[in-house]
Amino acid sequence: MGWLKWLRNEFLFDNEASNLATREKNTYDLDMKQAMDAHRAWVDCLRDLVYRQIDRVSNLSHESEAPPFLLRQWLYGPARKRYSGLLEYWVLNNAHEKFHACSDTILHCYRSGFKNHALRLMEDELMAHSEGFQVGVVRLYAAAAAQR
Repeated sequence: MGWLKWLRNEFLFDNEASNLATREKNTYDLDMKQAMDAHRAWVDCLRDLVYRQIDRVSNLSHESEAPPFLLRQWLYGPARKRYSGLLEYWVLNNAHEKFHACSDTILHCYRSGFKNHALRLMEDELMAHSEGFQVGVVRLYAAAAAQR
């Protein structure tokens, strides 16, 4: 996971690199840092639930402008319009689906009283899916930058 730390330091916070669509940017578009931050917001909600028994997930509406749902709206809206011609978009979309299938299972297990199973899923599967999603975001933006 050291390369992800390097990436965050070297690439993610570079405004030039993360803001690829300045000419066509609209209020619903996300740069790479915003996409990663929105993803981390959802992971943090799940961590709070599983590790600290603080349920912030129940307070989120699926149609809200909360960061996790802003990412979903971006992925299926502006990102699809702009990047659907790239294989990297579809790989990211698949990684997003796998991540949320796992997070839904964690929520179901936790709320059904299988807290130990939710914890194991969180530690084993969700972190792998999370890393896959983050790599997908980076690859999408790199491919988009290469096309410019």
